[in-house]
Amino acid sequence: MSRITVLIFLTLALSGCSNSTEPSLDGWNQLPDAIISGGVPKDGIPAINNPIWDTAAEGDWLNNDFLVVGVVIDGQAFAYPHKMMDQHEIANEPTSTTPYTVSFCPLTGSSIVFKSTIGGGVKTFGVSGLLMQNNLIMFDRQTDSNWPQLRLQADRGSLINTQLELIEHTEIEWGAWKDLHPGTFIMNRNSGGRAPSAYDAIFYNGYRVPEKEPLFPMNFNDTRLLPKIRVLGVFAGGGTKAYPMFSFDGGRAVINDQISGVPIAVFGDPDSRMMRAFFTEVDGQTLTFKLMAGTETGSLSKVKFIDDETGSTWNIEGKAISGSLSGEKLSQSKSYVAYWFAWSAFNRDTELWEG
Repeated sequence: MSRITVLIFLTLALSGCSNSTEPSLDGWNQLPDAIISGGVPKDGIPAINNPIWDTAAEGDWLNNDFLVVGVVIDGQAFAYPHKMMDQHEIANEPTSTTPYTVSFCPLTGSSIVFKSTIGGGVKTFGVSGLLMQNNLIMFDRQTDSNWPQLRLQADRGSLINTQLELIEHTEIEWGAWKDLHPGTFIMNRNSGGRAPSAYDAIFYNGYRVPEKEPLFPMNFNDTRLLPKIRVLGVFAGGGTKAYPMFSFDGGRAVINDQISGVPIAVFGDPDSRMMRAFFTEVDGQTLTFKLMAGTETGSLSKVKFIDDETGSTWNIEGKAISGSLSGEKLSQSKSYVAYWFAWSAFNRDTELWEG
C-alpha cells in the first residue's frame, strides 16, 4: 500500500499499514527520535534513476505556479517537479559529471540535493519505507546504510556518521525557474516508469494545510509556529535559524540578519514561493542589502538589490552585475526548505526569525 493511499485512510493509518511491524533499532545511532514504519516496504515508493530530460518548452504540461526543485549542475539548470517527486521521493543522477541525488519528502515538505560520490564511490539511493519524525529515511544500494534525510548523514550501516555534502538548490515555482534559467531542462514524465497521466493528480494537498498535524506521531513539538508553515532553515556559524515564508507576505524583499554572529541575507519572493540565503561578507566587508526601487514586482530575472556599502547592484541569485563589486558572487549558505514541525524537530535549538 502506498503512502499516498495511507493519506487517504488517515484516521486508520497513524500506526502504519502494510508494514506495521516496528523496525529494529539495533545498530542505529542512539537518537531521541522515533524511527517507525511509514506504511510501505523497502522500495515500495520507487526512486528514479537517470531521469529523461525535456527542454523548458516541452515542460508545458506543468503549470507555471507548481513548485519544482531547481538545481544548476556544471552550468546546466535542471527542474524536478514536486508533482513527480511526490510519487518517487528520490531521483539519482549517478552518471552526471558531478554525480548527485535529489530527495524530496512530501510528509515533511523538505528537499535536499547532495553529491552522491560518498566513501570512495558513487552511491544510488532508494526509499527504505522507514521514517524518523515523519521524515524520509533513505538507503544506499551499495552498502545498505540508512540515511534520515534531514539528519544529513548516515545513522546506520557501514557508512554510519558519514555526512552528506549538500549542493545549492532552490524550491521555486516552475514559471519563475524558467524565467531565471530559460535553458533549463525539466524531468520527463516517463522517467519514473509510470504513464505520464499518473502525474496529473495532485496528492498531499489537504495534508499541506498549515494547522494540519503531521501524519504520524511526533515525540517533539515546537509550538512557536503552526506545524506546516513552510520555512527556510539556514545553517551558519554553528547555529541555525528558520525564516517563515510569511516573512515576505508584504512582497519581494531582503532580510539582513546574523546567525551565531555570521552575517547573512535572505532574499524572498512570495509570488514564486522562493527563499534563498547568502553569506554577505565579501573581501572582508559585510554588506547590507535593500531591494532596488522599481523591481518590487514583475519578472524575477529583473529583480535587483543594492548594497549600502558600495552601491553595487546584485541579482536575485547573489551575483553583482554592476558597481565596484561587479562579477562577485555571494556564497549561498547551507539551507533547505521544510515544514516547521520537521525543521524544529531536527534542529531543536533553532532560532526563529520574528522580525
